[in-house]
Amino acid sequence: MGIRKSDLEDIAEQVMGDEYDEVWIQDIDQEPHYHHGQTSGEKHVDAYHAVRNNDGTISIDKYHSDDD
Repeated sequence: MGIRKSDLEDIAEQVMGDEYDEVWIQDIDQEPHYHHGQTSGEKHVDAYHAVRNNDGTISIDKYHSDDD
């Protein structure tokens, strides 16, 4: 099923706690899959990079293993 976007900020808050300013989040049960519209090549698993901003909010960016 994967991680719901609506849950990412809550997950990041729990994992970061007061100790960390950034974390990586990945659903270890997610099956490798293609990008939308891709039918061949290497499959990937989604990951998210969460960073606590200076104002206390959290920014989350989706990461793919083929991103530069």
